[in-house]
Amino acid sequence: MEIGKKFYIVTISVFVILMAFLAIGDLDYTISSAIINEDSLWARFFDIIGEFPAMLAIIVGVTLLYGGRRRDVTWWNVVSTILAVIFIGLFSYMAVFNPIRYIFHEDMDAITSFAKVVNIILSLAIAVAALYIAHTKGEKFIEFKKHAWLLIVLVIGEMVLVNVVKILWARPRMRSITDVSEFKHWYEIAGPTGDNELKSFPSGHTANAWIGLAYIIFSQQIKMIKVNHFIIGAVIWGTLVALSRVVLGAHFLSDVLVGSYITIFLFILLERIFIKHKVHKN
Repeated sequence: MEIGKKFYIVTISVFVILMAFLAIGDLDYTISSAIINEDSLWARFFDIIGEFPAMLAIIVGVTLLYGGRRRDVTWWNVVSTILAVIFIGLFSYMAVFNPIRYIFHEDMDAITSFAKVVNIILSLAIAVAALYIAHTKGEKFIEFKKHAWLLIVLVIGEMVLVNVVKILWARPRMRSITDVSEFKHWYEIAGPTGDNELKSFPSGHTANAWIGLAYIIFSQQIKMIKVNHFIIGAVIWGTLVALSRVVLGAHFLSDVLVGSYITIFLFILLERIFIKHKVHKN
C-alpha cells in the first residue's frame, strides 16, 4: 500500500481525539452500555467467526513457506515437513475450534461429541488441503516468502502485544460489572491479572479481525479484486467485528478502538519492512 504522511496525520489524530473523548467522565461506559444487545444475531455471528482471518493468515503463511522451501537439501525437507505438519495442523484445528468454542459460549464442558467430531474432520480437511497445495503448487510460492513472514509475524506480534496489555491493564469487561461505579477508564492500569473477565483492554477479537487487511499484499496476484474494494471489505469486516464485541457486552468502545489500531499500524510497519524493502532493493 502506498501511504503518505497525510494518512498518518489523519488516522493518528482521529485516534487521539477519540481516545481523549472516551476518557471524559463515563462516556465510554455510557455509550457502550447503550448499544448492548446480548441477543443480537448479527453480533453473535461475528463473535463466532470474527477471528478467522488471523488463523487463516498463519495457515497461509506456513503453506507459502513450506511450498517455497529448498527441496534439494534432504535434511531440510524432512525438518520443514515436520514443522509444516505441526503448525498447519495446529492452526487448522484452532481455525475450526474457535468458532465452535464461541458457539458454546466458551463453556468447554458444553461442547458436544458431535461438535468435537466435526472439529476434527474440518481441521483435517483444511490441513490436508494446505499441504496438498504446498506440494503441488510450491514452486510458485518461492517469491512469496516475505509475504508469508509478514503474515506470521503480524499475527504473532499483535497477539503477544494485545495479551501483554490485557494482563497489565486488568480492565473489567462490560458484562462483568453491575453499574458505573465499577467502571474503569481505559487509561487506568490495575494489573497484572490472570482473570479473563479482567482482560477487556484491548480487544483481541478485534485485533484478529483486522488481520484481514493484510491480505492486500496479494492484490497484484489476485487481479479480479480491485484494491479499493478489498480495503473496503476488510474495513467493513473489522468494524462489524469490533461493534459486535461491544454489542455483546464483552468490550467497551475504547477496547475495540485500540485493538483495531494495534493491528492496522503493526501491519503498516511490517509491510514497509518486508514488502517495501524488496521493492526498493530492486
